[in-house]
Amino acid sequence: MTTETYINKIMDETGLTPKEIQDLVNEKKAELKGLISDEGALLIIAKELMVDVKTQEKEYLNEIDLKVKDISVGMKNITLTGRISEIYKIFTFNRSDGTEGKVGSFLLNDGSGAIKVVLWDDDTKILKHENFIKNEVVRILNAYAKKGRDGFVEVHIGKFGKIILSPDDIDYNLIPKVTESYINIEKIGPGLRSASIKGKVIRITPISEFRRSDGSEGRVRSISIMDSTGTTRVVFWNEDIDKIKGFKVGDNIAITQLTPRVNNLNSDKYEVVVNSSSKVSKVKDPIEIKTEIVNNIDELQKKDNIVSFKGVITSIDDLREVNLKSSEKVAVLSFQVSDETDSIRITAWRENAIKLSKSLHINQTVLLKDVKIRNNERFNRKETTFLGISDIRNIDEEIKAIKPKNSKFVGPSSNSTDKIITIESINSDGFFEIKGNIVKELDLNKNELFIYDACPTCSRKVINCNCEVKKEPEKRMILKVILDDGTASIRATFFGDNAERLLGMKAYEVAQTMDMEKIIKRIAGKYLKVRGKAILNDFYETNTYDFNVIDFEEINSNQEVNDLLQEIQSFD
Repeated sequence: MTTETYINKIMDETGLTPKEIQDLVNEKKAELKGLISDEGALLIIAKELMVDVKTQEKEYLNEIDLKVKDISVGMKNITLTGRISEIYKIFTFNRSDGTEGKVGSFLLNDGSGAIKVVLWDDDTKILKHENFIKNEVVRILNAYAKKGRDGFVEVHIGKFGKIILSPDDIDYNLIPKVTESYINIEKIGPGLRSASIKGKVIRITPISEFRRSDGSEGRVRSISIMDSTGTTRVVFWNEDIDKIKGFKVGDNIAITQLTPRVNNLNSDKYEVVVNSSSKVSKVKDPIEIKTEIVNNIDELQKKDNIVSFKGVITSIDDLREVNLKSSEKVAVLSFQVSDETDSIRITAWRENAIKLSKSLHINQTVLLKDVKIRNNERFNRKETTFLGISDIRNIDEEIKAIKPKNSKFVGPSSNSTDKIITIESINSDGFFEIKGNIVKELDLNKNELFIYDACPTCSRKVINCNCEVKKEPEKRMILKVILDDGTASIRATFFGDNAERLLGMKAYEVAQTMDMEKIIKRIAGKYLKVRGKAILNDFYETNTYDFNVIDFEEINSNQEVNDLLQEIQSFD
């Protein structure tokens, strides 16, 4: 059927003029980014207008098929053909009018890329069809593209769309089959729709149970696995948790068809989520893990991932028990290892903590193998975690170490807030009241004024929030200043409302201001009486303390002088 025949057919059955039809053709070609010819556009228009244009000229039908790589947000009337790559779970929900709805999806791959196809209500039944399996071919008709919640473009089959399983009018040889290929963990990141990985299990968390907002119960568990390029967290939800039943730390495993997402605790990192299509299996052949051996401890501040290093144990904290958010009580042990360049903290948990507490001693020279580097955001310093696969060995080697840090001091009790003390006299963790002037301007490059999106319910950063009901985030602020009382200086941190009260501005106002210099100068030199908790900052060689502010008041220095004079005169 030629272009002229299409036009005549449409004119006869709709009454449209040739110019009106040409305008529709131009609009359709623009909508589809110029990826089809006039004949292809006419065929789509005819179908939209319910004009019967049956044809045996398959080249036109094939031509109107878009490639996944060419699909963008806002496209309509999409025709797409590809192979099923992954099949996701069907979810049931209640609409605002009280009716029940269903939504399901699958991943389609046509060789140019992969895209999620979303189905609604009765259309979701096809996901349960016995022939709806990986690598089967499907054709999508009259779909539209929009941005998904994960930030990727996805295709929706709406009211007038259609999905055809195993269409008979295409050449299957033109659509490459989906093959399983494994990627290095370091490759997990933005732009990746699906990932299959192999690695060694280095951590398995206990199962956490929770209650959803609708009253139903859910379960979640995660494992951490590593290869020679990095580590990642793998999250299992509900029934998928059974896929790792019987697995243990040290196992070599392969996991297919994982869904990458931004890590909830660190927006700079990605993790992967197991779905109904994912398969988990043990790998018989050992997976070779090559970890970096770091010569000097100060170099650890520039490293990530898993490392090995040598040093001398210069301090050991007492073994203690802590309560996790899950209410689980676990043992934890921290110790410091040093060489002549620097020192670093190592933390062990659970059985590792108990075992190490019985074998470690001060001045012991050791080789730490396969420990994980992590960043302590509070001090902006790297620490290490002793994993299930980690090892510590005594070595007969002379290593010079920097001066050991002491972790026990005598000082006021933890509830000591009755008396104002000098900053110089703070020599233990605890609650104190101090006075001092703000003696240093804020350094914005060191995050001494930090604004973030927080959950209004729990006040945590949005990325760390575990609240079931998500609310519109609010701006919150952290402010760090240096207080000096003439005897010594201390870094004091003001959180949330206290930070806003000190600046005299709300966090959202500070975030919108263009004149940060003016804001910084408004607190310089202020004289404050501050109540809060002193915490040992033991990352450095000297025993310095930080101060977390609980409450404060600004003092009029002239008034304080007058009060002192009156107090002196009362003794005359």
